[in-house]
Amino acid sequence: MLNILKEIKPNLIFKIIAIGLIAFSLNLLGNILFNNPNKDVNANDPNLSVSVFMSDLDIAWDVAFTPDQTMLVNQRSGGIKARLSNGTIKDVEADFSDLYARGEGGLMGMVVDPNFNNNRRFYTCQGHRDPLEIQVISWTINADYSQATRVNNPLVSGIPINQTGRHSGCRLRFGADNYLYISTGDIARGSTAQDLTSLAGKVLRVDSQTGLGIKSNPFFDSESANSKLIYSYGHRNPQGLALRPNSSQMWAVEHGPLVDDEINLLQSGANYGWDPVEPNSNGITYNENVPMTDTSKYPNAIEAKWSSGSSTYATAGGIFLEGSNWGDKEGLLAVATLKNSTLYLFNFNDAGQFQSMVIPAELERTYNRLRSVIIGPDQALYITYSQGVLRVAPQSQPKPEIQPTEPTTPAQTDSINPIEPAPRQSKSDSSQNSLGLIIASVLLTITIIGGIGYIIVNKRKSKSD
Repeated sequence: MLNILKEIKPNLIFKIIAIGLIAFSLNLLGNILFNNPNKDVNANDPNLSVSVFMSDLDIAWDVAFTPDQTMLVNQRSGGIKARLSNGTIKDVEADFSDLYARGEGGLMGMVVDPNFNNNRRFYTCQGHRDPLEIQVISWTINADYSQATRVNNPLVSGIPINQTGRHSGCRLRFGADNYLYISTGDIARGSTAQDLTSLAGKVLRVDSQTGLGIKSNPFFDSESANSKLIYSYGHRNPQGLALRPNSSQMWAVEHGPLVDDEINLLQSGANYGWDPVEPNSNGITYNENVPMTDTSKYPNAIEAKWSSGSSTYATAGGIFLEGSNWGDKEGLLAVATLKNSTLYLFNFNDAGQFQSMVIPAELERTYNRLRSVIIGPDQALYITYSQGVLRVAPQSQPKPEIQPTEPTTPAQTDSINPIEPAPRQSKSDSSQNSLGLIIASVLLTITIIGGIGYIIVNKRKSKSD
């Protein structure tokens, strides 16, 4: 370009215009390529220690810790294992004779009661055979973790299920208010997410002792018994719930269709905009080409705090990193993904605005189908993958006294989607950047062609002169 400008001696104005266009184009390109606020930072983080903590499991779904540092792990096909603080692993005897496990459904979310020391309760969300539905069950477990007994059978019932198991949810978390939050899938039926008389496609909030809705729930005054349980609606398939430490913020991690996996900050009574029903279809259709958050149909729908954009990761469980051992990573939202088999660390400011995303290199497509995440009593992060449980901690943190088990060959019991390259930015930002690249490229092209044309014309003119 400099050689071209040197030859354009007759016209100083053209030189100034050309230099200005080039500078503007290069600045635009630089901002797009290097200053994208959604671009991953520190994508190869070498400061984490990852080890297999438990192996030989059959689609490990969720993991929870009791106050005495015993780890409970369930398996989607049924069954719970306990890993005691001394490293002993034992099967917990529990009645799963009525479990309906098919496709994405089965034994799913699990959480320990905050008052476990006094009541020894924990809770599971699971498919049920007769009637065919999803139920939340309350259990007690004995002192040596050898047997679990149902207490509320069920605690919550009537959550719809698809016979194929598709979009079953289901995550359990306690909020800062000590109430039990339950995420439910839309069971791949078009009308459920927006139907306030259905428990599908919702986040529910109930009393963990009675299973009843909370009086402050947004639809508690409704005549519908189901509506009384609903905290938020318009969800597709939220498989993650995460309480932000030192706050009342409950976050949901949700599967999108072909686009737009989402992370949402929940609000009481809010509609999150999923509605795959086509007009004049009587609610029968399930159109997955509609927006995940359809603000054209629902102008007051709550936009996601983060969206994966034009591709999906299959975002599942989420938890905020907590503990001083995490250093500058403390407070990041750790999200496990099924399709990408990668852990993502998201930074949101106090108001919930997305700041950046980090991919630890040790957990980028290293283990098959990461599903659930929890912070253990040692401040380490524990992650379920298809065949077991991982322990993840900063390298400066000492390993537990009991050495973890060795990894095993991945089993083929889980339906494995092909791993695809993970997109780095949301759909809207990707579109804006694509437009910027086009504009910058056009300006550079016009400048170059104009400069060459000017040289040719002036050379011909000089010959004729």
